[in-house]
Amino acid sequence: MGQYAQSVESVSRGIELDPKPVRYARGYAYLALGNYSAALADAETGIVLNASYPVTYAVKALALQGMGRNTEALAATDQAFALDPGNAHYWHVKGILLAASGNCTGAQEALERSLEIDPDYTLPWPGFSGARESLASLNSSCIPVTRPSSLPRAKSPVGGMIPVVGVIGAVIAIRMRK
Repeated sequence: MGQYAQSVESVSRGIELDPKPVRYARGYAYLALGNYSAALADAETGIVLNASYPVTYAVKALALQGMGRNTEALAATDQAFALDPGNAHYWHVKGILLAASGNCTGAQEALERSLEIDPDYTLPWPGFSGARESLASLNSSCIPVTRPSSLPRAKSPVGGMIPVVGVIGAVIAIRMRK
C-alpha cells in the first residue's frame, strides 16, 4: 500500500528462495520508485523464466515508456495482448503509451476499451490513476503528433498543379543560368 521500497526488499527475499516468474512483477514497485532500469531487468528475467506470463510484458512496457522508448513499449504491450487480449490493464497501458506518443485518438480508444472490460480498473499500485482518470485527463495531457501538411500548390500555366517548392526551384535555376 505505497511502501514500494519495503515491497522490493520482501519480494527480493522471495526471489532468492524461489525465483518464480510472478515474483518479477516486483517491477511494478520499481516503476513506482522511478527505477525503470530495475523494472526492465525484472521484466526481462520474468520473460526468460516464463514467456507465457503476460504481466511481465506490461512491466516491460511501462519501464520502456519511462525510459522514453515508446515504440519498444508498444511492442511489449502487443506481446501481452497476444497472451491475454481481454485484459483491462494492458489496454490501459497501451492508452498511456499512445498518449505519450501523441496518438490521442488511439489512446482514447484503448482507454475506453479498458473501461469496457473493467469499469473500476486502476493501475496495480496505490496513488496511480485508473483508466477513467487517464481518459479524463487525456484532452489536457495528450499533444497530437502533427504531420507536415502537403506543400501549398500553385496552378501551372497548363492547368495542372505544381508544388510551390518546384516553382521556386525553377526560378532559382533560371536565375543561375543568367
